[in-house]
Amino acid sequence: MFRRGIPGPISKNYFLNFLEDLLNPNYNGCFLIRDWTKQYGPIYGLLEASRKVLVVADVKLAQEVLVKEFEKFHARKVGALVPDLNKDKGVDVFLASGSRWKRLRTIMNPCFSVNNLKEILPIMDDSCKEMMKFLDKIVETKKPFDISKHYHELTMDVICRIAIGQKGSKQFQNPNVEMIKAILSRKGVEWLDNFAHMFPAIGRYLFKFLIGFLAKIIKLPGLNLMDSIKKSVEEKKAEKANGITANTDFIGIFIDAEAEAEAIKDEAFTKTSMKIEKKMNIEETIMNCFLFLVAGYDTTANTLAIVTWHLIQYPEIQEQLFDEIDLYCPDEECTYDQLNQLKLCEAIIKESLRLHPIGTLVVSRRCVESTILGNVAIEKGTYVQVDVMTLQHDKKIWGENAEEFCPERFYELTIEQQMAYLAFGAGPRICIGMRLALMEQKLAIVKILKKYKIKKCVESGDQLKMVGTIVVGPESVMVEFEKRNL
Repeated sequence: MFRRGIPGPISKNYFLNFLEDLLNPNYNGCFLIRDWTKQYGPIYGLLEASRKVLVVADVKLAQEVLVKEFEKFHARKVGALVPDLNKDKGVDVFLASGSRWKRLRTIMNPCFSVNNLKEILPIMDDSCKEMMKFLDKIVETKKPFDISKHYHELTMDVICRIAIGQKGSKQFQNPNVEMIKAILSRKGVEWLDNFAHMFPAIGRYLFKFLIGFLAKIIKLPGLNLMDSIKKSVEEKKAEKANGITANTDFIGIFIDAEAEAEAIKDEAFTKTSMKIEKKMNIEETIMNCFLFLVAGYDTTANTLAIVTWHLIQYPEIQEQLFDEIDLYCPDEECTYDQLNQLKLCEAIIKESLRLHPIGTLVVSRRCVESTILGNVAIEKGTYVQVDVMTLQHDKKIWGENAEEFCPERFYELTIEQQMAYLAFGAGPRICIGMRLALMEQKLAIVKILKKYKIKKCVESGDQLKMVGTIVVGPESVMVEFEKRNL
């Protein structure tokens, strides 16, 4: 890549190159890529171990990759330590590409339909009420506390209840929280993951080694979680066999769903040797529930923590939000339609994610057909990483106040701003759970602000330290609560 005149950083680590740098939990790859963009410009190359990565920080090129030329970039840039994406039975919608991705996405869409979101709202509301009980007890101590811990307990509670049918709330009693923390940190598999990146051609075999032999020696949190999900799937199948058919949780929907044959036909996608089935097999059901537990836990909780940090930094905006909540959500229970009317609340969430995007490294693709991007020839197999951080802070796009917290900008975005806002990705592979996440975030904010004013304390600080590997979030958000005078 570099021989063609494409600039880029050169690593001193010949074997891993920039792999470990990009996954540094204390200075995430999104910040590193932003720094390199300032040095090398809007298009440059780098190496993740032996994998070629082209970074683009140009809004038009990003749109070409994510939207306009989707058929040439329909595969995600995924880790090297993954199963055979064409032949293995257990592949989730995030990893899948081509016809398999389209089939899985089609089957999953009903989980996030308006009707199903309305069905699961009461479950979400119940979990929020449980969160409030814990918060009420802390408020009585009149001491500052880290609210991000409560958000993580809430989001794990919600996703376990709506995805795998957990019975009742288990906040601060859920073993899945620690398991997923370990999974996100690559605990126990860092060395094998690094080796797979150096030799990606054998990544699928290393994955089988991990699942088979190594799992008998090392306690792997991911496998423990999958075993737990497998039991839930088997229980749901047994319930269905006994005539229990109320399926609002994802497992039930996956079991019942069948993709229409027409929905998965697309000649633009690369054909694979895998037989295309219209239903999910049990391995796919387990892996996709696993995906939603991991993805729905950290991302939603981190977003709530970032929003809270901005609300304590800008109390005047919090006051405006009080007014909106009191107007549209006057009762204890909130409906789906009422939450949809909270335009300021949604703008605050989106502006928080513009300034502090949490999953930028997944806004990336793998080229499946050699092509030209801009004036750069890209070979099949090359990875493209969009520099979301730069695009969402670009003053040429967002104006001179691009570094300022200004939620009202989301009331009316320009076309260029719409293209540059990539907090949930873009194109056909935009985050499938976006509406679910926004609903949960709004509901949690409403529940808290109907009762309390969130205040800054000495421990809050003036800078938000973001940490994490693939998904980033605040190290902590220290706050104080004060009861509102209603």
